[in-house]
Amino acid sequence: MPNKFLEKTLTPDKNKLSKIVKFYVNGTSHSHGGGLETPEEREDSVRPIYHQLFPALVDTTTDRHHLNYAAHLSTILNIPFDNESECGGGMQRMVRMTYEWIYHHWQHRENIFIILENPDYSRMEAYYKPRNSYYIINTNPILKRFEKATRRYWDSNVREADEELHTYWNLYYNTHIDIVEEIKKNQSALIGLYSFCKQQGINCFIMNDFIMPPWQDVIDPKDIITFQLPNGQRITGDIYEYCLEKKLTISHELGGRAEDEHPGIFGHQLYAKELAKWIEKRLNDCSKT
Repeated sequence: MPNKFLEKTLTPDKNKLSKIVKFYVNGTSHSHGGGLETPEEREDSVRPIYHQLFPALVDTTTDRHHLNYAAHLSTILNIPFDNESECGGGMQRMVRMTYEWIYHHWQHRENIFIILENPDYSRMEAYYKPRNSYYIINTNPILKRFEKATRRYWDSNVREADEELHTYWNLYYNTHIDIVEEIKKNQSALIGLYSFCKQQGINCFIMNDFIMPPWQDVIDPKDIITFQLPNGQRITGDIYEYCLEKKLTISHELGGRAEDEHPGIFGHQLYAKELAKWIEKRLNDCSKT
């Protein structure tokens, strides 16, 4: 798909970015390109509607991995990346996998950066030994109920097998999950990962500041992604909130032909442009300290 919205964006200053060898992204469906699955992945795919409205810009076959902001950011900065975000993914999954990624890139730790989405507390995970796999667990904290557990969303190879365990995971939720304890566990995990990165000279950037007392001052505000408008106004750098505010969700982009508040195709592209400028400035500021 032509990168129309990536043209005429910043030209990175190689003196500032040339040492970065790779970057990493983890989070939820908002970072994975959720809602933009192909017709092969889900029957109610919105991609045909996109193609009908924007035939020159959108096809129906491009994998969402190549449509999300991480892929566009890689194009803009000319830096390779790994994006391990997943639909329904939670904090524990994100922190666990980020540590593993750092371990495998340890020799480059001062020349990488990490972008974390900071999922909400309704998303959890647990290891299921009979299948030697972690399961994503999604809940409804308002109604206080279990909703779904799966190894991977929109994967027909595992969907039926995972649905067979619904009763098991519902029992697990009712006997092992407490929302307050999950919040505390998530806070500790994120703060520990962030502090570890700071200690080791790893650039770790977080999309939002959902950090609760007494830990809200632990994260350096300069590491929380925030965009500044030409008029000086500052707006959120969270991909979901950004697309809601800018009316760049799937629903907005398709003129209401689909009810989906996930970031849209063009939302991911424009967000990547803003994020690229923010990262360039932040890395420059880091080099001065």
